[in-house]
Amino acid sequence: MQALLAWAKDVSKLRPITDPLGLVPAFENESNLPMATFNYWYDQTITAYGGDGALRIDIIDSLLVPGLNVEINSVDPGQVRISGTPEKSGDNYLYLRVVDADGDAAWQVFYLPVAGDPYTLFHLD
Repeated sequence: MQALLAWAKDVSKLRPITDPLGLVPAFENESNLPMATFNYWYDQTITAYGGDGALRIDIIDSLLVPGLNVEINSVDPGQVRISGTPEKSGDNYLYLRVVDADGDAAWQVFYLPVAGDPYTLFHLD
């Protein structure tokens, strides 16, 4: 019986994501990140802002070419860094969520193209 009462108490705290408790956080960066180039160092920081209190970014999923890495900033969990030297060209995606202190959240998919390969002399957009 205690388990059922505990469950009922937990369920009563649930709310739809469309019903925020306060200010909703967001991402500063545009969805389309600056292009990376094959075999050249890339470094980009994705930053969250707004909301109520401390922010935390979660990496929901990522699809990255070999050589690129994504990591949450250990000092500021409201920032994510994507960096590395892409070992091939291709489309890259990051699916991130930012959550503030009262549980309000926002999601965004980021796109990062990598251009070039060993046989490319130049790239035109």
